[in-house]
Amino acid sequence: MEVLKQAILQSLDVITVWNDDKLLGLIRAIGDGLTIVYIQDILVLNAYQNKGIASELLQRILNKYKNVRQKVLLTEEASGVRYFYEKNGFESCDQGLLVALAKMN
Repeated sequence: MEVLKQAILQSLDVITVWNDDKLLGLIRAIGDGLTIVYIQDILVLNAYQNKGIASELLQRILNKYKNVRQKVLLTEEASGVRYFYEKNGFESCDQGLLVALAKMN
């Protein structure tokens, strides 16, 4: 939990959605905010998924950094994940002019 707290504190941006005192979702971005924004986390409580919260969080980050050329994210392949990001304007980097590489431990 301490690592997550430090990660949030050191993020470029964190946007949250609350219902009274209950955290429903958050998006966390890292980067310089000028040339690159890396969307690190989009988290929404299971009971509140498929209600537009993640899309709203993503659009708020994208609008805030609309002048940044590179907006990047990596995610695990799971049911509906690719569709979610594509409907929000992201394109898969396994085609076209982009090359995406990652090293995972």
